[in-house]
Amino acid sequence: MWAGAFHLLIGNALIGVIEGQFISRLFGVRRRRAIGLLIAANYFSAWIGALAFGESEAFALFGGQLLYRLGSAYAGFIFISFATTILLEWPFVAFALRGQARLIPRSLGASAMAQVVSYALLVPGFYAVSSTSLLGEVTRDPGVVASAGHDGEIYFVGPEGDGVYRCFLDGSAATKVAALPPAMGRALLYPALGDDGKSWDLRVEAREGSSYRGTGDVLLRGIARRPADESGTQSPVEPAQWRAGPSTWSPPFQGLVASNRVSGEKYRIQLETPLLTWSTRQVNRIPGERVVFQLGSYRRGQIVLLELPTRRLGLVTLGSSPVVVWEGVISCDGCSDHYSGECPQWCWK
Repeated sequence: MWAGAFHLLIGNALIGVIEGQFISRLFGVRRRRAIGLLIAANYFSAWIGALAFGESEAFALFGGQLLYRLGSAYAGFIFISFATTILLEWPFVAFALRGQARLIPRSLGASAMAQVVSYALLVPGFYAVSSTSLLGEVTRDPGVVASAGHDGEIYFVGPEGDGVYRCFLDGSAATKVAALPPAMGRALLYPALGDDGKSWDLRVEAREGSSYRGTGDVLLRGIARRPADESGTQSPVEPAQWRAGPSTWSPPFQGLVASNRVSGEKYRIQLETPLLTWSTRQVNRIPGERVVFQLGSYRRGQIVLLELPTRRLGLVTLGSSPVVVWEGVISCDGCSDHYSGECPQWCWK
């Protein structure tokens, strides 16, 4: 995040100086004019790129299965960015080279060569400061979802934000169960105890920041029962060796941290690059040392399932704000440990 902001605000000036020096020496242009024009060209192309290319465009180009095509998506984004930058900066280069013979092909070639120089610096530089453990720390495998079965149900906000849907853990039988008002914006779902104290209702409120106020309206009543008290039956989840959640005090884009309390094994799932950043939110623990959570923004959210010991990650469905009901039970009251990823129970976040 900080690398992209630095590039937009300051880095473009440095790249413009380098490209201007290159154009000045290779094509005999006055240095001051070339540097000034190339600085302007870099700010122009960078801000156009920041506004025109992002998560929505990635899904438009590579479809809803983007999670499984991240390598191709990055290669494609770099190529598109390279080609587009040549064209966007070409008028500035042409103006710097005005008066020279065969101006159009000459200036196009000069713009392309300038981008080769700058991309030779930018690509390895951005790679060095990016966090891409999502590509290397886990295996993106649709099989982990296909074998998830029907013991659990997921309530979630649909990809269009028009309603709340319910599906099984394997993504099948998705059904719209409630409508959402268009004015809701980024809707947040969460469970809350019903008036009888024995069942859970599903509440919804407009999200503000990274937390919820707990004052949302009841959307669906009795989606699950509350687990028995101290003298009652067992929780539906076995004692956990693995814990998973965001690092304490970390913003959502710093990813999900999984750790084993017995072996000490630990890993992070994170995607934070100048081209694409996916946050992690609302982690639901379910039996089998697995978690269901939201990956990506609320506009283009993906609900994914992670098998913690095997590090297999799969896409359940597109949507946001998942709340999981396992065999009719939600078993955590929202304890304080839960919000630091340390709760040993099955929790909603």
